Amino acid sequence: MNPVPQLAESWTQSADGKTITFKLRQGVSWHDGQPFTSADVQYSLMEVTKKVHPRGNATFARLDAVDTPIRTRRSFASIPQRRRMVGAVGGETQILPKHLYEGTDR
Repeated sequence: MNPVPQLAESWTQSADGKTITFKLRQGVSWHDGQPFTSADVQYSLMEVTKKVHPRGNATFARLDAVDTPIRTRRSFASIPQRRRMVGAVGGETQILPKHLYEGTDR
């Protein structure tokens, strides 16, 4: 039950549980050589996962915004909820390259 990030090196959560700050792994590039950035995370969660993924809106119902840092409506206090959020930046939920998918219907 100890999540291990893949695209993030680490994360911290605010005392009220509403803000999660991920330290993204440096030096990660997409297959076309473009760098992996927080914009890819924001696009993937807010524009793809919450809108298109079959479980996305339910899984991330408390997710209000993805910026720096990620903010939620209520605490992601339980271990399963934290694992979903951590998985988003490294496992369960796919992070897509915004520069390739934004504005397309793929």
